[in-house]
Parts: sequence; structure tokens; C-alpha cells
Amino acid sequence: MKKTLSLILAGVLTAAMALSASAAWEDCANPDVKFGVKGIAEGVTWAADGVWTEGEYAEIAVKDSWKAAATAEDAMLEAAKTLDYTVGLSWDANYLYGFVTFYDENGHVNTTGGDGGSLWQQGCMQISAAEVDSVASDRLEYGIALASDTNDLQFFNWADYLGGGYDALANKDFTVVNDGDTMIYEFRIPFSAFSTVAAAEGSQYGINLLMSWGNDANYIHSNLATGCSGDPGKAADRFADITLEEAIVIETEPETVAEDVAAGDAPQTFDAGVIAAVAAIVSAAGYAISKKR
Repeated sequence: MKKTLSLILAGVLTAAMALSASAAWEDCANPDVKFGVKGIAEGVTWAADGVWTEGEYAEIAVKDSWKAAATAEDAMLEAAKTLDYTVGLSWDANYLYGFVTFYDENGHVNTTGGDGGSLWQQGCMQISAAEVDSVASDRLEYGIALASDTNDLQFFNWADYLGGGYDALANKDFTVVNDGDTMIYEFRIPFSAFSTVAAAEGSQYGINLLMSWGNDANYIHSNLATGCSGDPGKAADRFADITLEEAIVIETEPETVAEDVAAGDAPQTFDAGVIAAVAAIVSAAGYAISKKR
């Protein structure tokens, strides 16, 4: 009975989100979004600390044509579509890692108490992932947020199509940082929570990243790819297709100190030899002149 009620509630929330999210909508100019994701660098340990450590992520060069937007008010649609955000992703055998940051010009607000019925309307991030060939509502979709009134970290799972009961832990699986309204969302998702495909170079998956930065019920949704909000509704076949690639390589500077010292010593040794030779010649010449006299 409890499971049935939970499914009904999830369906009601999903329907409400899809209905509300159709007030104003603009799809991606290029809905066929595809890109590669590099592996986390060797020797780098991921941490939910709100800091992008070297080798932890590779930046995704997000194209404007990959951006979609959905808003409660028509006047905010352009701002949602043109939001400037930075996305870093990486992976290892167990997890897909993510880091998203942007400036919230309205000021970060989340006073929902983590309630799934309203979390999506205010400041949060909605993360969706699925098999690359998933369709319709077959997806994992959850939200992470930082309460603006209590600073509590919040999590809500809207859809869990594999039935694994994914429950992300604050400060372990995700964190959210508000640095003067510059928002940082850092997270990891176990591949097993949304796919049966083992993570390896060449493996493919579908993802959608939605930055929500509205206040009260005036939601503003900026999407990387689509299939989470707006007119398509919940459509996993509209997610971005990602392909796992080789690991990030951290560039190191070559050792040059020893070479510089050796190079610096050579002229000094040569100069000393020349001086000694000249001194010997001068001395010999002086001796010859003295003898001739």
C-alpha cells in the first residue's frame, strides 16, 4: 500500500511539474546534443567540497544551441536561455561526477524545506540520467538544493525507473555552495542507479542538467539539453548523449633546474681557462723581454 501511494504521489508531482513548466518554453536550437566525458585523472580523489580540483573534471564546451529554457513568466525566458554556466564532468568505474556553477542574478532562494512539490520552483538543480536508448519517463531524476533560510542541504528523488531507491547523501554524494549568489552544485551519481551498462571507455548514457534559479513559484529553468521540463515533458530520449572517454592527463612542467645550473657553469669554467691561458702568455712574453734586455 505504501509503495502504491508513493507511486501515485510521484505521478502527481511529475504531472504538476510538466503542466507548470509549459508556461513559456524554448527548445534547443540543436536538440541532438552529444559530447564526450573524460575520466577523472589518475591519483585524484573526488570529494563533495565545492572545489574544482585539478584533474577532478574536464570542462564541457557547452554550445548555445544545446541550451533550452522553461519559465513561469515570458519575460524571463531569454534570461533562462542565455544563462552563462560552467559544467565539468568526469567518471570512473563506479560514478559519474559533476560540477556546475553559475551566478544567480535574482539572489539564491530556496525555502521549500526540501518538498518535492515545490523544490523545482526555486533554487535547485535537477539531475536526470538514463540509458542512452531510454524513452518517455524511463529515467532517474532527482534534485539537490541549499536552503536559503537554514543552509541545510536537501535532496528529493522524483523518478527512479530502475527501482534501486537511490538516496544521495549530503556532503558525501553532493554539496551545494552559495558564494555571494554564485551557485556551485557538485555531485556524483552511481552508474548503477540509472543504467545496467558498465562504465568503460566508449560506454554511452543520456543525461539532462537543469539549473533552477527562480524565486517563490516564479520558476526559471535553464537546461543543458532537454527532456526534463517544458513542452516535451519527461522525455528521456531528448537527453544529451554522452560517451565516456580516456582519463584527464594533468600536464606537468619539465625539470629544468639541473640543466640551467649546468649551462650556467660552463661559461664560467671556460672563462677561467681563457684567463689562465692569457696570463701564462703574458708572463712568458714578459720573461722573454726581460731576458733580451
